[in-house]
Amino acid sequence: MFIALDDTDSTEGMCTTYLTCLILRKFKEINLIADIPNLVRLNPNIPYKTRGNGACWFHIDDNNLSGERKKEIKTIVLDLLKKYSRFEDENTNPACVFLDDENFKINFEILNKFYKKAVSELCTIEEADEISGKINATAYKFKNGRGIVGCLACLGCDFSDLTYELLIYRTEENFGKERMIDEESVFEMHKLL
Repeated sequence: MFIALDDTDSTEGMCTTYLTCLILRKFKEINLIADIPNLVRLNPNIPYKTRGNGACWFHIDDNNLSGERKKEIKTIVLDLLKKYSRFEDENTNPACVFLDDENFKINFEILNKFYKKAVSELCTIEEADEISGKINATAYKFKNGRGIVGCLACLGCDFSDLTYELLIYRTEENFGKERMIDEESVFEMHKLL
């Protein structure tokens, strides 16, 4: 099962990568292991982006998942998306897409074509809705649901050219407080990685 998320953040805070991290932590609590999450950069020139315009996806092997387990996964993802998305921001229009392994395989060409368009052009919600229906994805959209564009586009990235990012998040008790970072520690961490 492929799960994609987009447009949960705002110019004031939150991050779709952080939401992905929270979801994967929750999965770990229930002994569900997902593959390494993917952050896919999309068109940086989109006028209603909140910051850098990237979407996230991760995969869970669905060969041995019961219907009940799949339902539990969707509930966790949607509950956390609703809890942490910045709905108060007018440009935050979250979406989440679930796509089973078989439909991903047989429809990857469609997704890849959409991804290629999304990194250089403006794609519409209507285009994304049409693709979602065509590939039998289950999409959840909030507000105007523009995040569905990023969700489907990121699933089409072929990763023929990639880099890795190490993302580190502050603990919740430090949210909103001044950052106290030892610059030398950042360089030391860089050497280790």
